Amino acid sequence: VLSVIELLAKEPHLHRVPVVDTLSQRNLKNLITQSTVLSHIVKHMQTLGPRAKKPISMCKSFYKDVYTCNEKDTALSAFKKMCSVNVSGLAIVDDNGRLKGALSTRDIRVLGKDMHFFWRLN
Repeated sequence: VLSVIELLAKEPHLHRVPVVDTLSQRNLKNLITQSTVLSHIVKHMQTLGPRAKKPISMCKSFYKDVYTCNEKDTALSAFKKMCSVNVSGLAIVDDNGRLKGALSTRDIRVLGKDMHFFWRLN
């Protein structure tokens, strides 16, 4: 599990780690996802000892700057911002800076396979 966490931490766009039988055969046996790792950590919190009580403010290496877009922005401008700042998601805020939601690169799926929902981006 620790080696998977290390891989996920090193590679910002890696969300799953394949498990193969041997390096020579490379038959896929399983996929370990970020969610699986998180579930494992939660189920085994007692093994973390005092680290389990460490406040997030002490873990700045876990998170980067938060990028936002306004809820009135177009989806296209939000996706453009994600590209320009090289992130996979933005917090959506109102005019007062209150969190209203989140937008991620996975949300591009609203376009559909044949782009027939492209009009939704306006």
